[in-house]
Amino acid sequence: MSRRMTVVLASLLSAWLVFRAGPVEASFPDDFKDPKDGAFDVTRLLARPAGFLPVPIIITEPAVGYGGGLAALYFHGSGQGDTNNAGGGREGSSRFETPNITAIAGLGTENGTWGAGAGHFGSWFKDRLRYLGMAGYASVNLKFYGSGRIDLSDRPVHYSLESFFLLQELKARIGRSDFFGGIRYTFMSADSGFGFDREPPNFIKKRLQNRQGGLGPLLEYDSRDNILSPNRGISALALGQIFDPAFGGEEHFFRVRSYAKLYQDILNKKLLLGLRLDGQFTGGTVPFYALPFIDMRGIPAMRYQGRYAFVTEGQVMWNCYRRWYLLAFLGAGWAVDSASELSLDSAEISKGFGFRYLIARMLGLRVGIDVARGPEEWAFYIQTGQAWGR
Repeated sequence: MSRRMTVVLASLLSAWLVFRAGPVEASFPDDFKDPKDGAFDVTRLLARPAGFLPVPIIITEPAVGYGGGLAALYFHGSGQGDTNNAGGGREGSSRFETPNITAIAGLGTENGTWGAGAGHFGSWFKDRLRYLGMAGYASVNLKFYGSGRIDLSDRPVHYSLESFFLLQELKARIGRSDFFGGIRYTFMSADSGFGFDREPPNFIKKRLQNRQGGLGPLLEYDSRDNILSPNRGISALALGQIFDPAFGGEEHFFRVRSYAKLYQDILNKKLLLGLRLDGQFTGGTVPFYALPFIDMRGIPAMRYQGRYAFVTEGQVMWNCYRRWYLLAFLGAGWAVDSASELSLDSAEISKGFGFRYLIARMLGLRVGIDVARGPEEWAFYIQTGQAWGR
């Protein structure tokens, strides 16, 4: 899943790595020690030429409750040069080389949600070609709060979703620019069932079995210095997909999404600024669980849904000491059935704070914890890399 799909790749490094992430004694294994500054670092472990790294998963998503699992990660096919202490680019270069990452994972949570899957991100021909593939099975227990004008906030409907999902994406760099053009295919076979303690809303069936298959072009711009934990650059995407029986689905609808994530470092990388703008809308016969939702820290996944969903969020991160960073963020999100419903009064606000530790200096990878407050509750998140997805 960012939250539907990243159950496969989420929480790549566990909380115990974060809490042990300080200067280390000389007796600590060399795999966890950076020879440059003597600090706790896992670059050597991740950059081994062969072998998977077993990693615990910690889940704190409010929509499914606390839980955990295990992932096996394999970083390969990338050159890791030396970098500065604050996580800049390789010496002689302003960017980190894009790593190849393969992962398999399994997880479960306290509300009975569980899932298993595998994924691979590949960068080939000196990053001229990029591939992303993911597949898995998930059994998820959630609540449906309505969408747009349909408000079930007081008595949300409990439902379960048994689903197999598949994502295939291939894109190529356009010339020597930072633009990529490509295509994305997604498939999902879902079986959803509801538990009612009252008469269901008339637009919901007691049980819904459905397949979705969607294909469409994408245009991406990526000038980030690092895809894991950017310091500077822009990541922007425009994606349009048509879901149709011709692509393996049952219903006909479309989805359009675009986003821009801007990163800038100032004061010699002591201050890192981030801005995120994200919007998507759908049309046609869209299954309720496929409606866009506000995806933002402090708000449970799929809590606010509508045919239109927009998010804007800003973040400030301060490199306060050596590898340690403090951060604060503020965002607003909208989930409505038409663009005309957008207003300041209809915004859902979330804000919070957190910290990061540069745990893999030569990969520029930071991990940490965020604490966020949305419109209804507090939540905390174990973060690996940037909090805004890939």
